[in-house]
Order: sequence, then structure tokens, then C-alpha cells
Amino acid sequence: MAEMLQHGWAALRALVVAVKAYSQPIHYCTLRIGAHGAIRVNAPVEPCADCDTVTLVVNPQCPLWLEAVPGSGARYRLRDLTACEPCTPATGPDALGELVRVYAPYCFASMHAKQWRRAFAVSHFAQSLDGKIATISGDSKWIGNPANLVHAHRMRALCDGILIGARTLARDKPQLTVRHVPGTNPTRIMLGSMFEHLDYLKQVSTAPICLLSARSLAPQEGVEIVQLACHNGLISCAAILAALYQRGIHSVYIEGGARTTSYFLHERALDVVQLHIAPVIFGSGLNAFAMPRIQQAAESLRFTAQTFVPVDDGMLFIGALQHAPA
Repeated sequence: MAEMLQHGWAALRALVVAVKAYSQPIHYCTLRIGAHGAIRVNAPVEPCADCDTVTLVVNPQCPLWLEAVPGSGARYRLRDLTACEPCTPATGPDALGELVRVYAPYCFASMHAKQWRRAFAVSHFAQSLDGKIATISGDSKWIGNPANLVHAHRMRALCDGILIGARTLARDKPQLTVRHVPGTNPTRIMLGSMFEHLDYLKQVSTAPICLLSARSLAPQEGVEIVQLACHNGLISCAAILAALYQRGIHSVYIEGGARTTSYFLHERALDVVQLHIAPVIFGSGLNAFAMPRIQQAAESLRFTAQTFVPVDDGMLFIGALQHAPA
């Protein structure tokens, strides 16, 4: 089982690369999962006796996949930005199916980014039942469980970049690397105007570092500085995502802090929100979101689709955010 999951994870990582490199509309993809793994976009994968075959249907209206894909193997249809659902009864291990259902949608982030001309954005928090992401003192360790940590590192491995605010870097000193699963470290992106803590990032990994700032800053070795226009003291989230896309970062994983994530959420610049809900109650502490006050429930942010995934003793909420009118 463990070996098959490793092969499944390798196939999903390879799918990310294949989708990003493909320039034509994608109707379906086939994955051969096993020791002789292979990925095909808009084409059937060659069958192999000791491998599982998985078909991911992106455009169910296109008859090509029905004509080209053999009847054997599991088939899944991308339902929305958050999940995919099986079209046929599962033929492989349940754990492999769960891996595909949860992570396959993010393998197509580049496809959405090319259409929107800006980076696909997904955020993640671990919070208590009463919506706290840290204590009053700022301690946030072990709110999520080890399985959620693995999930976060899987998401890092599937995304081109990982973004945090300057306060989070200064307070938590996150490495922003992939350590708990096989994968490539993403570009580490920080919002701010200070170099003070970037030396720490240089020490823990050779992964690229990008500093997004409203100020004109002197060059620093090992850091790409991107100056963006500022309005009322803030950089537009849409401008951030467009600038990242122009630099080849088609997907960005936003890990906080609360101020940064709330800013993206308020501007409805997030495509997917992930909330790991832990079975603990703080009673006090730092809120997950800091949003302007509303008077009516109808003013709240809504999701066009959502799903809940058990993660050991916690629960992962995954929701596709309803975007603001263009």
C-alpha cells in the first residue's frame, strides 16, 4: 500500500509538470501509476499489467476521452476547483483514490492560471474549533496534527510558490520547504520591504526567494525584488497574482499570517480556502481572519463549492471562493 501511494504521489507531481507544459485545451489526462509510471494529456496511456490506470476528465462534454480511454481503470471527473469525483467504482486501493480525489484538482492550477492570466491562489490555516490560529502570546505549534503537516507539504510540492507576510516570517521563522513528502521546494515569496529575515531563508534552502514590495529597494544577492504599485498603503492582490504569473509562478500557496490571508480573502483574490479544524478550544487568542465588520449575514463571503476531508482527529474544509463581480 505504501509503495502504491508513493507511485501515486509521483504521478500527481508529474501531472503538474505536464499540465504546465501543455499549451492546448485539456480535455482529459491519463495516469499510469506504478513502477512504470507515465502521464498522457489528451491521449490514453499505454496499459501495463503491474500498474493502475487513472483517467482524469477535465471536459466531460468532449467525447474524445470516451473514445480513446479503455474501460479498465478508475475514472474521475473534475467537479470544480476543490475536488474530483469518481465516474466509475474504485478499482485500486482506497488510499490511492483518496489521494487522487483530494490533490488532483491542484495539478490543473496552471490550466486555470493560463486562462485567467494570473496565478491560481489557495490558502491554508490550522485553527481551533473557536476559530483561533494562535494563543494570545502567538504560539501556534501543534494546532494541526501530523497528517495536516503532511498535507501542507504536499500542497507546497504541488504549487510553484508559497507566500507569507513579513510578520509571519519574523515571528515563526518558517522554512517554507518540502520536507515531509518527496517534491521540489517552491519559490518562497514574502510581502514586505525588509531584508532582515531573508538571510534565514537563504540558510535553510537554496530555493528561490522573491520579495514583493511597494518600495524601491536596492538589489540583494539571492533575492528577486518585485516592486508593485501601492494604493492607500496596500498592494492590490490582483496585481500580486498577475506579477507572479508573469514570472512563471502559476500557482501560489498562501500560508499566512492572518493579516495577509485576510487581505487576499477580503479582495476575493483566493480561489480555494483550506481550513484544518482541530478538536481544541482556546477560548481566547488570535482570530483566523481579520475582516471588516458586516451588518447582515448576507454580506458574508460565500463558497461556490465545498468539501470536508477527515484528517486523522481533525477535519479539513476545502472551499472554492465566490469571486467578486468583474
